[in-house]
Amino acid sequence: MSTLQPVQGASTPEVPLLFDLLIVDDDCDLLEMLEEYFSDAGFVLRSAASIREAKDILEKCSFRTILTDQNLRDGTGVEFLLGLKHGGVESIPLLMTGDNGREIAVDAINLGGIFKFFVKPFSMKEVRHGVEAAIVRFGAEQARRLYAREVEARNDELNAAVRRKLQNLGDTDPLQKKQIVSVVEDSNASKEWAVTQIQKAYLQTVASLTRAIEAKDFYTHGHSERVYYYCSLIAEMLDLPESSRNDLRFASILHDIGKIGIPDSVLLKKGRLTDSERGIIAEHPVLSESIISPLPFLDKVRRIVRSHHEHYDGNGYPDGLKGNEIPIEARILAVADAFDAMRSDRPYRKAMSLETAQARLVMAEGTQFCPLCVRAFLHTLQQKGESGNSGANDLFSLWSDGAFIEVEPRLE
Repeated sequence: MSTLQPVQGASTPEVPLLFDLLIVDDDCDLLEMLEEYFSDAGFVLRSAASIREAKDILEKCSFRTILTDQNLRDGTGVEFLLGLKHGGVESIPLLMTGDNGREIAVDAINLGGIFKFFVKPFSMKEVRHGVEAAIVRFGAEQARRLYAREVEARNDELNAAVRRKLQNLGDTDPLQKKQIVSVVEDSNASKEWAVTQIQKAYLQTVASLTRAIEAKDFYTHGHSERVYYYCSLIAEMLDLPESSRNDLRFASILHDIGKIGIPDSVLLKKGRLTDSERGIIAEHPVLSESIISPLPFLDKVRRIVRSHHEHYDGNGYPDGLKGNEIPIEARILAVADAFDAMRSDRPYRKAMSLETAQARLVMAEGTQFCPLCVRAFLHTLQQKGESGNSGANDLFSLWSDGAFIEVEPRLE
């Protein structure tokens, strides 16, 4: 991986003030191994054997991401990372923990205290994927803050221009009145354009994280595109309004983005998951919602993403919603997501046949799935076929071209 060049300090140009990575662990052997691995991979890093030492380093340097062990001699990793967050440190936090620390790590993710965690013993490749994803997230957050500052500066300029015009506005001069109206209209248009650019930049970065998840898991490659195709079939059959169809387009891409916070040892496990591991996987709808929360124009999409594993009978997760309490778009996404999962190879089983997958949907009508959505899907699937024959557009190329992202900015 080629990392960004560290920012040089004015007073001591030989010392980089912004590093890629800070590693904190009191296991000297593991710390040395991580240092060597990431240094050889081209990361610019520092290391510490305690929280106290790490805090001393953070007084002088900044980091794109911080990777710490949970159990340290002078405190816990979660407390350390949460303290940094509350203190305004912008580094993306990562946690290493033993198997008995899984629940603590999941709770910390839900509190926004960590971005991703790794359960020991882990592979270096798994940790590197997590660090790379964290650095991408750091870049996205920095871009969002930069755009926000630019918007604020532009708004200040435009508001100042409005005030000047108001001061010079005569009581009876129609030309001046027309000029002030023009300035106000330009101000509003500039605000909307700037907010749209912020949202697009963040959204494209989030979409790139989704693509990264699918790229490292052969079994889910193309999953988002196929799910979008199946969602579009159901939406068309049910004659949903265009706004709902647009929400489903976004939800199809974003519904699994929370899996970036799930350890690879669980996400890519070749055997069946334990109850504990299934609990970790079950956190991903909440994580997905959290990652897209900075995008206010996706408020409804957040609800869809959060609810796509709810069951029609109320036995799903994370909120135990049932029936019409679940947004219709989430009920559609649930059917599309499950069907594609059944029709795809998994590490622990081969793909089900078309007939078996269809039968499983029918069997789960009224329990896991909305009966209306299942019937609509099976009817239109028989007419139009599976996604492999659809000629559907590549959603990710549409995102990168900007054609897919049409947002209505919400000014705060």
